[in-house]
Amino acid sequence: MAAESSATPTNPARSQLFPSTQVTNYLASILPPSPEPMDIDLEPELQPNRDPTPLGSYSPEGGRMYIEIEYHPHSGRPNEIISLDAALPTSTSASPRPRRSIIPKNRAAWAPFPTRADFEWAETAYLSPRAQVNARLEGMHSGRWCDNTRITMRNADDLHMYLERARHYVVEFKKYEFEETFEGETRQFEFYYRDPWEWIVELASDPTLVGDIVWYPSRKYLVVDGTRQRLRDEPYTGDHWWEMQSKLPQVDGLPHCLSPLLVWLDEGRVSSHTSMYPILLRALFLPSQIRNGSGNGGGELAGHMVQVKDYRDPDSRTSEEKLRFAKFKRDIYHRVLRIIFAESLGKRSHSGDCISCADGMRRVLYPAIPIASLDGKEMSIFTATRGPLANYPCSRCLVRGDQLHDIFTRHRTFELRTTESMKAVYEEAAAMQYKTHAEEHLQSYGLYSTENAFWPINNSDPYESSSYEILHEDDAGKFGKKAWPRLQEVLATLGNKGILTSNMRHVPRWPGLKHFDTVTTKDINDGQSYLDIEKCVLPCVAQLLPKNSPFIHAIRAHASFRMLMSLHCISEDQIQRKEVYQMEYGKWCMKISEQYPQYSYNFPKQHDTSHSSADIRNKGAPSVYCSRVNEGFHQENREAYGLGNKRNNDKHTSKVKYDKVTCTPGSISALTYPRPPHPFSVLGNTPAPQICNTWIILCTIISGEKEARTPPGTWREADTAYPSIHLYLDCLISFPPHNIWSSPAVSSFQDVALRLEFPARLRLDITPLAHNNLCKISLPSTGIWDPFGDLSDYSRTVRKSA
Repeated sequence: MAAESSATPTNPARSQLFPSTQVTNYLASILPPSPEPMDIDLEPELQPNRDPTPLGSYSPEGGRMYIEIEYHPHSGRPNEIISLDAALPTSTSASPRPRRSIIPKNRAAWAPFPTRADFEWAETAYLSPRAQVNARLEGMHSGRWCDNTRITMRNADDLHMYLERARHYVVEFKKYEFEETFEGETRQFEFYYRDPWEWIVELASDPTLVGDIVWYPSRKYLVVDGTRQRLRDEPYTGDHWWEMQSKLPQVDGLPHCLSPLLVWLDEGRVSSHTSMYPILLRALFLPSQIRNGSGNGGGELAGHMVQVKDYRDPDSRTSEEKLRFAKFKRDIYHRVLRIIFAESLGKRSHSGDCISCADGMRRVLYPAIPIASLDGKEMSIFTATRGPLANYPCSRCLVRGDQLHDIFTRHRTFELRTTESMKAVYEEAAAMQYKTHAEEHLQSYGLYSTENAFWPINNSDPYESSSYEILHEDDAGKFGKKAWPRLQEVLATLGNKGILTSNMRHVPRWPGLKHFDTVTTKDINDGQSYLDIEKCVLPCVAQLLPKNSPFIHAIRAHASFRMLMSLHCISEDQIQRKEVYQMEYGKWCMKISEQYPQYSYNFPKQHDTSHSSADIRNKGAPSVYCSRVNEGFHQENREAYGLGNKRNNDKHTSKVKYDKVTCTPGSISALTYPRPPHPFSVLGNTPAPQICNTWIILCTIISGEKEARTPPGTWREADTAYPSIHLYLDCLISFPPHNIWSSPAVSSFQDVALRLEFPARLRLDITPLAHNNLCKISLPSTGIWDPFGDLSDYSRTVRKSA
């Protein structure tokens, strides 16, 4: 939703996507109409304040619109201009960074597997039971299933032998054991983990990711009529990364860069009686399209948190004994976190470590953990705070428990927790003579007497890292656990609960939206279902509640708040619009409490809303670091658990994940490794050229003008070295539905060698990575204006089309 403003008479979001009027009209004829905007007034003091265009920046004449990207001074890169207006004839951008060939030079891409067939078969068989592996291999080698198979492995022992060798190419799991004594009993713990620094080095030295790694932060601005406002999407466009980078040394010829990580840990059930506690890492210096995926550069399993069991009935414990056991659990958890993170990243986060990156440059990298995507329980563990029942329950600030409902008082703030202040409280309590006094001192700050594992890591303040998490805070929190059950209770007292079920059943079906036939009796335990209910519930319930019911207003305001929080690119206007919805939601919640005294809004997830604006400004859009993408790992754990013996679950699931990660780099290497022309390829008689240096086709398409700017000789080089690209591009541009590319309303550019047709001004990069095999296609996203691309095997496309 675009924010309203007197300085922007047109809707910039719509213009941003399709600046061409012809294209806009064409799409309007084939797409359903947009819903009417919500009728809500911005208060005068909340009208957006736009920054004036700074001196030295590109300032077009009135009526012009563009995106300006300001790179950090340490990068040495000039500002980049991305035009959103067809009237601008040119755009300025930094020259592309040099790329390296990703073709292995010293070994076969499928090593240590003997043949490519062995590797590709292992990709599909490593999760299978030994008996199945043996049966399949015996069927192939006996000649009953096929003749002359290229697979050399004879049995499951061979498969696991090669997998064991392949594990040396990725970060290995390590085993750690320790003992702790509690209530006179010595307990033994063991866990498996991977060194996060080794993973950072692996990513930085991975040739397949070298063009995607973001070494420096940047700031994005939407400029309209000479007036600009800030845009935020990825964490490297937020304020926090910029501030951290500014504190690093600046040395000519030796860049000093941050390598920040996101941490996620969550308890999930793998069976009816077994839970596991995975710890997942994601590299924030990679774009969200890569780091939130499951392939190369995606999430990394750092290990599993140990399970601390209470061998006594918790109800039989006194309050003091419960507190003592809770502290024991925190101590164990932070000892595990200290082994995984502090011992590996602590010193390096202060002094850095020089490594050779895949692009041939040496850099000093500083690891950091500026974002932790956690639910409430895990957040209190991460920060070693006492949780929702404490006098000061928030993990991020010192708000009292009776003030958690106040998210509507403008400009009200609470003292933030910091590493320095909480460490001082911990040391003061440790120095006190009497245990009672120390405990009272810690309680007054909502802390345990536990030394936090993240205190030694620079730029990794655990309280600041704890981030607003829309899945647990909103979908499964404020709506799923509070608003939805309370709404059903009120409807039940009015006798209208069954009518709500009928109304929800008649909601039209829509792609991507769950349909509920029995919504009030269905057992729902996932945030996505709650979100789908919230999208549909207002028209289904409005006539069932009393006139001017506060529930209607509260749900409507929260849905509006949630809509803006889910944007992948958020402007300053939209942040301020979100704050209006936030205050509206808080005020109507208080009216619910007045009308229904049994419903209190003094709970931590209600208060966490007050931290959402700071998180957007400091860390980027919450949707790109939401834990929704991480929750799928619980499903992987359940699958791995089902393949094991139901004992030593952490060890077994770590091994399964190990084998999966082992196959991922090999998949990329095998795909990009040069191979002989396929016998059925139209290129079969084409002499294979020598593997040349990476080259880039740079084509600029201008909406409304048949014009292209390319480096001299680019088309000729493409024509002679990679003739199959022509046919591949024909297949590529014929894929989209509705013939949108070939519509008369869409301007096109045609060249004798390449035919490219696009609906707006776009920059297309095509990077061949091996002869007759693979190319990388990159173009900017019109949603967040970040480069986006993928690897594609165009020789296969040629064979299919032939």
